[in-house]
Amino acid sequence: MALLIVVFIATAYILYVDRVLKQSAPGEKKEKTVSKKARPFLKKPRKHARPEGKEAPFAGQKIAVIIDDLGSDLNAVHKLLEIDGPIAFAVLPYGSHSTEVAEIAHRMGREVLLHLPMEPYNSPKKNPGEGALFVQMDEAELIKQIEMDLEAVPYICGVNNHMGSRFMENEEKLSVIMERIKKKRLFFVDSMTTAHSKGREVAKKWGVPFAARKIFIDNGHDFDGTYNNLINITEMKNNGKPEPMLLIGHPYPDTIRALRKFIHLLREKNIKVVPVSELMKRS
Repeated sequence: MALLIVVFIATAYILYVDRVLKQSAPGEKKEKTVSKKARPFLKKPRKHARPEGKEAPFAGQKIAVIIDDLGSDLNAVHKLLEIDGPIAFAVLPYGSHSTEVAEIAHRMGREVLLHLPMEPYNSPKKNPGEGALFVQMDEAELIKQIEMDLEAVPYICGVNNHMGSRFMENEEKLSVIMERIKKKRLFFVDSMTTAHSKGREVAKKWGVPFAARKIFIDNGHDFDGTYNNLINITEMKNNGKPEPMLLIGHPYPDTIRALRKFIHLLREKNIKVVPVSELMKRS
C-alpha cells in the first residue's frame, strides 16, 4: 500500500515538472491576444473645406490699376497712397524724385514698375524723355541703355513702356529688350500705344510673363469723363463672365479723385482691385 502511494506521488511530480518545462521553453511562449478594445485608435485628420490660412477663390471681376509717369511729383504719390487699393506705380527712370517715389511705394507695399521710355512716331516732336530706346540703336547700345534704366528705379517687379508706338512695332529691337527683362526675372506690361505692337509675341518667345493694357482711364484732365470710364468698366464682360482687366491712368488730380471715389463703389459691385502681378498669372 505504501509502495502504491509513493509511485502515485512520484508519477504526479514527474507530470507536473514536465508541464512546467514545456511552458517555459524558449520560442514556445504563447502570444498574447490583444483585444480590440486595447488596440490604439488613430483618428483620421479632420478635413477642411479649404486649407487653413487661404482665402476662397474670388468669383467676381478683377481689375489691376497702373499709374504711369511717376517720378517728379511727390504730392501725387502721397495722394495715390491714400487710396485703399493695391495700385501699381510705374516710375520713369530719371525723374527728379524717381528713386524716392519707388522707395516710398515699396515701403507702403505697392508694386513698382519701370516706366521704360521708348521711341514713338513723330519723334522728336514727341519726346519720350531721358533713357529712351530708339530703333536706330544697335544691340550694344540697346543693352547698355536698358541696363542703366533698370538700375535707375529700385524695387521693380515689372516693366511697362512709356510711349513707344514705333519701338514696340519693331520685333528685332524689342527682342533685345525682352531678353534683358527675362534675365532680371521681371514681367512686361504692354501699354498698347500702338495696335500693331509685337509685345505679346516677343514676350512669349522669351518666356516673359505678359499682360496688355485694356483701357486708358483718363484721356484728359476731366473728372467726370474719367469717372464715367471707370463706371463703364464695371459693366464689361467677356462671354458673359466678368473679365479681368488691366487699367492705366496718370497722376492727374482729377484721375486720383475719380479713382478714390471708384474704389469705394467696387465693394458694392463685387469687383476686386488686385496687384498687377496677379493678373499676370492669368495671362
